[in-house]
Order: sequence, then structure tokens, then C-alpha cells
Amino acid sequence: MLPASITNYAARVYIDLRSFIPIVYARFGRTKQRSYAEVADNDPTWGIHYCPTTAYYGCQANDIIKTNYTRVFSTLAPQDGLFVSLHEFGHGYQYYAVEPWATGSNGCSDESHGWTETENIGCAMVEGFADFIAMLGAGTVIVTSPYGGDHGLENNLDASGQATNPPAAGDGVRVEAAVAAFLYDMVDGESEPDGPTNQPGPSEQFDSLSASAGWLLDIMKYCRLNGQPLQLSGPDQLVYCIEGSTSAYSVASTYSAAWRSYTSVSYKQSLPSYSQSLIRKLWKYNMYGVQ
Repeated sequence: MLPASITNYAARVYIDLRSFIPIVYARFGRTKQRSYAEVADNDPTWGIHYCPTTAYYGCQANDIIKTNYTRVFSTLAPQDGLFVSLHEFGHGYQYYAVEPWATGSNGCSDESHGWTETENIGCAMVEGFADFIAMLGAGTVIVTSPYGGDHGLENNLDASGQATNPPAAGDGVRVEAAVAAFLYDMVDGESEPDGPTNQPGPSEQFDSLSASAGWLLDIMKYCRLNGQPLQLSGPDQLVYCIEGSTSAYSVASTYSAAWRSYTSVSYKQSLPSYSQSLIRKLWKYNMYGVQ
């Protein structure tokens, strides 16, 4: 049985989602269907998860955020509950407002994932995108915690001050923090309040690009590799789609064996493009620390 105070936990999730989902919608220019949240006791998992099907972790309905109430007001780090609620919303946002995940790509190696853990490439894609949504949508509140907040994401540092681009012995294309930082740098600008006290962060030599967040979602939705429609299953595919070229493979394969090779990039509809050289600087730095 849920404790009498469970309504406090449910209210906290409701308030967080109501406060920050409109910011995501405004920033990206896409909305989705109603989000459902379920607050549970004795959840078999350690935190919060997003449920795309009724069979997933015992969820009762599609498109639902299911949370262990003990993490909503977590003492692990300031704003941890807000981050994980928006992170799980980010999964639903990708699934319904952009495109469903590629088959199998949302499954991390042991159904868990760490901020700087080297995981499989599909896990890094799905979790990194959800991290990006949470940090961009609530960065004015998630400033330095958890995981370093949007300030840490912008500066490629985790909460302990260790590098995420990549972490020690890590492979950036398989690390969700590195993928989230790449996406964040794609759309942030000089005025983004990602300093440690919400002031605009200092200029980064490698980052002189500020693309439309809505454009990034269009790229994900309409990109075709080798002439075939696909649901993106890794950050390598995302890089090819964003650059509008498969030539990144010859560069990336010198850093990692995880990148897959394709022969062509096309789009279902005409989309604007940005400088390939500027995009390449962003993924090389955020995933491999190379300027």
C-alpha cells in the first residue's frame, strides 16, 4: 500500500512536468499527446522509467512515466527528482513527437545506465537525447546538480569535475553524457544561461554554432541513410544526418570501432543545412576531446 503522503510525491511530479514541458515545447516547436505519470511504491527498479508499452516494467498504459516515490524528493543531489522526471518525459517526447526508437536501441546492457558509463551505442543515443531534453528544458533550475547540471554539460564535466568527453577509458559515441553535450552545443548560443549561477557561459573556441532546436528534430525525423528511411539507432547515424555527409566515418573510426559506415545521406523533405566543419568540431570535442 502507498503511504498516506504519496499524494505529495504525485503532486511533485505533476508540478515539475507542468512547469517545464511547455518550455520544451516552445524551444523545439513540437508538442505531443498527454503525458501520464504513475507514482509507485516498492518499484522493482531503483528510479524512474518511461514506459512505451503496457508490458514494460509493469506499466499500466502506454506513454507513461513511472516513478519510485523515494526518488521524487531524492537526497542524492539537488533537483535529482526534477531531472529524472524530465529525462523520462524526454523519452516519450522522442518516441511520440519525433520518431519511435529503433528496434532494440532503447535497451541498455543491463536495463540501467550511468551518466558516464560506456554503454551500447543505441543506449547512448536514447539516454543522451533524454538527458539533453531535461538539461535544456530545466537548465535554469538544474544548474550544477545532478550530474553537473547544464553548467557541467556545457563544460564537459560531471558532478565530481571529471571530464565526460570522454570519461577515462570511455568511448564518447557510447556515453550518454557525451552525446547529450554534443546535442546541447548544437543548439545553445552565447546567451544560454548555463554558467554556474545562470549567467551566460563563457565562449568556447570550438563552438560557434547555434542551430534551431526544431531543425535538429526535423533532421532526426526525415534523415535517410543509404536511401532508406530509418529510426536512428546511434549517435553515429545522427552525426551523419546532421552533417549531411557520411565522411565523418573516416575520422571517427580512428577514435572508435563502434561507428558504422554508410554510403549516402538524404532527407524526406528539404531542410536547411549548417557548416559541416563547425558540426564536426562539436562532435569531435564532445565525444573525444579533440579540438
